[in-house]
Amino acid sequence: MSLEVFSVCAHITEDLLKDFSSIARPLHRLTENKQKFLWTDECEEAFNSLKAALTSSPILVYPDPEKQFILDTDASHESVGAVLSQEINGQEHVIAYWSKCLSKPERNYCVTRKELLAIVKAVENFHSYLYGRKFLLRTDHASLTWLLNFKNTEAR
Repeated sequence: MSLEVFSVCAHITEDLLKDFSSIARPLHRLTENKQKFLWTDECEEAFNSLKAALTSSPILVYPDPEKQFILDTDASHESVGAVLSQEINGQEHVIAYWSKCLSKPERNYCVTRKELLAIVKAVENFHSYLYGRKFLLRTDHASLTWLLNFKNTEAR
């Protein structure tokens, strides 16, 4: 099986795999234009991790349209990702995962912009679940949490 075929198979199930883009990044680099194909230990580890994830059963639940959705987002230097979940019977359960490798220009963004990109892209990805309903957005980025809690005293 070629790397391209394996990547397509893995991408089909990426919503079921936590941190897919981060794990697959070394393999993704090999398929970029003008990139010399060099299979490293990092590539081997990524391949084995994805293979193990693809052959094990994820623990996901079906969404309950009557319950509030929870969207957790995060960004790193090379990828952004999100987890969509709901609280059911007092426990939080994952519905789907999403992640994306950042392009070269996106990797140059400041941390705050990467975190905002994670939120925007995650909301776009989970649009069918979130459209027209209130949901809880969680981020660990201090600047964004400050912005959400900011009270404008100057009324601007």
